[in-house]
Amino acid sequence: MRYGQPDLQRFVLRPDISMTVENGSDGRPCTLRIHPGQGLMTLNTAFDLLAEAAPPDIRNREIPASVVTILSGQVSVISVHRAPSEIDIRSIDDGKLHGVEEAEVKFTRTECTTRIDAPPNPQASSEFHARYGQPDLERFVLRPDVTLTAEYGPDGKACIFTIEPRQGATSTPTFDPPRMSEEGTLELLNEVAPPETRGTKRKGTASTQLSCGATTIDAYEDATIAISHAGCERPKQVQRATVNFRRPGCLSGSK
Repeated sequence: MRYGQPDLQRFVLRPDISMTVENGSDGRPCTLRIHPGQGLMTLNTAFDLLAEAAPPDIRNREIPASVVTILSGQVSVISVHRAPSEIDIRSIDDGKLHGVEEAEVKFTRTECTTRIDAPPNPQASSEFHARYGQPDLERFVLRPDVTLTAEYGPDGKACIFTIEPRQGATSTPTFDPPRMSEEGTLELLNEVAPPETRGTKRKGTASTQLSCGATTIDAYEDATIAISHAGCERPKQVQRATVNFRRPGCLSGSK
């Protein structure tokens, strides 16, 4: 309600397999990543789930323009190019493990390859909702240059909030990872996880900072807040802030 439609969601396709959907500026899917929670999935399972989540009619029915297998040690990548999409399947075979660790579909629409911010289309993921239920993870654009990722427990309530700089928020090329000011980060934390949702700060606990670039941790009755700093800059810069809620719904198996 506060931040509009998410630009990324994660759905549970099978008890041990998830799919992350990243939308473009038109609100339609640009990237679908299918990955097992632990271990590997079979190649047949990967192809079946790709056909289920991204049927051939939306990938184009034409014969693949190219099929390329790239071998690198014990890892192989099968790339299938079908305008207007590309499929990559990453496999592992090290003598002990054999299977697929990730299968990905990328669409090549203009809205996926250019940076145009627009309100996401609320109907874009309705088919995934109808098929797989509510997502267990969503990412929202909190500010033009900051994102908020929410991971939900089995009860549908948030268990983890992660605030991070928005990748690619600036058009200026840079090799430095994006960062946030500490003051701005604290304001955002108070916005998404107000003090009344955290409970009383635990007695005898305090912020713990070991060295430059270390993580500062504050423990509360109902939550823990961790802020990861970037180097020794002054004023302090932040790479990530995470709120972990301590609720029965989160302790009983939420990610």
